[in-house]
Amino acid sequence: MTNQPYRIARFQKALVHFISGRAVQASARAILILVLVRLLDVADYGAYMLIIGLSEMLLLVASLGILPVGQRYLPQMLTTLPIKKLYAFVASLAASQIAILSLIAIVLGKYWSVLTPYIGFSAEQTTATYIAVWLFLLIPAFRFSVEMLDALLEQGKAQITRALMPTARVTGIGVLLLTDLDINLTNIFIVDISVTAFCLLLAYSFLHNALGNLHSSKARGTIPTQEILRFARHMAIVGLMGATSSPGAVRLALANVLGVVESGLFAFLQSLQRLIGRYLPGTLLRGLVRPVLVARTQDADGIAILESGSGLLLKSNLIIVAAGTIVIAIAGNETIAWVSGGKFLDAGLTLLLMFIALAVSSQRMVIEMVMQITGHTAALRATSLISPIALLAVWLFADHGLNIAVVIMAFAAALANWIAIAILIKSTGEFKIDWRGQMAVLLPATLIIAASFPLTTTLNPFIIAILSIPIFILLIRITKPFKSSETAIIERSLGQRAARLIKGFSSS
Repeated sequence: MTNQPYRIARFQKALVHFISGRAVQASARAILILVLVRLLDVADYGAYMLIIGLSEMLLLVASLGILPVGQRYLPQMLTTLPIKKLYAFVASLAASQIAILSLIAIVLGKYWSVLTPYIGFSAEQTTATYIAVWLFLLIPAFRFSVEMLDALLEQGKAQITRALMPTARVTGIGVLLLTDLDINLTNIFIVDISVTAFCLLLAYSFLHNALGNLHSSKARGTIPTQEILRFARHMAIVGLMGATSSPGAVRLALANVLGVVESGLFAFLQSLQRLIGRYLPGTLLRGLVRPVLVARTQDADGIAILESGSGLLLKSNLIIVAAGTIVIAIAGNETIAWVSGGKFLDAGLTLLLMFIALAVSSQRMVIEMVMQITGHTAALRATSLISPIALLAVWLFADHGLNIAVVIMAFAAALANWIAIAILIKSTGEFKIDWRGQMAVLLPATLIIAASFPLTTTLNPFIIAILSIPIFILLIRITKPFKSSETAIIERSLGQRAARLIKGFSSS
């Protein structure tokens, strides 16, 4: 037991577990995507990816503010509640989430054969995917449990379960191949259900043990019920509206208009985009950074720390997405054809637009974190209303092609970001966004794309793309996007050796 569960030493240890676990997870996810796109025909691949996307979306739809409450208040309750109240607090969150998910899964199971024709499933696909209804309970429940582990800085345990999910799924498909069983939707979903159920039980076990080990034995506090209910009410709307911009919701809209084949192409491109998006610092490190910032925001220099920490995440996101955008702009068609085994051709422009959209949407993750910490949940609720309007526009204009759908989503995310940032700056009077630092990333990327694109008609695009990345790194070393205060955050949390890695990219 400890009274300082969010001290620097635990943060550093969590970061090591985090990086190693995510490396395994990223590798396994990439293998899973490449294996499935080769084993399933395009229509079945589209159906599979649609169901997985919808099940992942369901945590946002069915959260009703429960997940954000756990992410925001568990770090606080860990040090203020006695152990019995702490267990009761977490158990009530988990039980409420399971109850809501179970109700939704039961309704979907009852009406599965009625609903699936509206999203382009054939009668055979409806029958083959009926068992997948279990995933609408298991996947969001699993994601909820590991988010709670993240809130406790239990990255060693969280990353074990996260990495086990795709690794065990790949292993299960390997077993199907070795035993000469049919590689069809039903058998693949059986593998997914078995693996997810095991990982869920493992995560709950880890969560129970972590609460017992980390709670404060001297705590005598109470649960701020009214404050939590207000927070949950605002975040329930944010989550529900945010779900309309999730991968599953967009796949659903496209499948309804264009069918599962075209939706399958979009899902494959989206999977490539998410291989980068899932592992951006602003997305990955939220679980690590949020509880630490919650604990530090009450200090005298809390806003300054929040500004530097969020600025570091925003620019780190932008650098990685810009590098990916350069590669896709130069060798997009060739990359997609190669990784899909020749199933998807001439889709480079669509993926390029998706990476540009990622540059916008990834910043939203950081902005939401900052606004939750500073209590601006009402503003988040207001800006979240943009997402369902954008989804409606995607559905209305989907027959004009995937590119139009992607542009609509990018514009909606940019508008929501602009409004949220304006409210945040105006209300705090202190928080600022370093626009110069962001332009120091965007301008070099734009110049490299403009200079490299004409060369693709005479030289191998892969070679040009590979050579462009070190040039991009050299240019941003010259433009220096990071501020010294952001470098100081790295130095305080990870030490001088880590800080030296980005000091060359930092202005004095």
